[in-house]
Amino acid sequence: MKPLSTCLSIIMLSQETQPDVDALYLGWNRATLADMKHQLQSVPAEQKEWYQNNIDALHSTGNLNTDSIDKESLRHTFLSHLTTRFTKLFDNMKVLFIVAVIIFFSICGNCQTLKKERITKNDRMKGISFKFNYSAKDSYGLVSLILKKDNTFYYSANTIGTHQISEGTWKLSEGILILESTFQMNNFPAEISNGENRKFVDSCDIAVVENVKHELLTDAFVVVNNDTIKCLPMIGMCKGEYEKIDSVKIAFENGMSSGWIPIKFNERKIALTVLTEIPIGNYVVMNKRRFKLDGNYLRQL
Repeated sequence: MKPLSTCLSIIMLSQETQPDVDALYLGWNRATLADMKHQLQSVPAEQKEWYQNNIDALHSTGNLNTDSIDKESLRHTFLSHLTTRFTKLFDNMKVLFIVAVIIFFSICGNCQTLKKERITKNDRMKGISFKFNYSAKDSYGLVSLILKKDNTFYYSANTIGTHQISEGTWKLSEGILILESTFQMNNFPAEISNGENRKFVDSCDIAVVENVKHELLTDAFVVVNNDTIKCLPMIGMCKGEYEKIDSVKIAFENGMSSGWIPIKFNERKIALTVLTEIPIGNYVVMNKRRFKLDGNYLRQL
């Protein structure tokens, strides 16, 4: 679980009746700052300076107050409006906050326009042709798109508590940029084995899914035989029953899946591996996604 979720769950669940907007506001800011620092440690080296600059800018402008209340800020206004208008609907403060975040960042994500950034000498040495960034005003919403000379791209979108990525190839023609991600909805590579030296939970026949670095993918589901039988190996449970496993595929909540993999051995215990270290659960599929390059700005079509 991300630091943001832990921090805010404590704040929300301590509010049993009337929402405390000030506490929500401060808790949101503190969790945002903690999560931004956490993300700073995991982004590619060429993005670290930009992330740090955004943290410093949010502090200096007062948009990320952690020890005072700015009732004119977008965050405080947004929380005040939501808690006032939907008090009866959201008696559970954890539900209120989750809905608020989904609405807020869905709006920001849908209206984003990326701005072209200056290419430095260091960027050119790394083979970077173009850099585009987006930073949501008065909030933590950071988007970065890097286009390299070899026609590959790297995309990342970080909001409070979430991190999305994509990578693949790009082409630019007559001011139209087209992105095609390496992985599409049902083509990421995976393999099956007999489960030796893998983690099984309780009596589940399917091990917790791993990637090529042997990291546990706790959010990976395994679909068995047909689309009606779905298992979550991390908790050792399946929805639906089966007598024998004939074929499986790996699936994630973002809708991405591997292809169907037939079982070619008689072992009842099986283990699945995603053959990439890219976090598929956070992956954004780009299927000929089009953008218009308009001067120094890039707008999605």
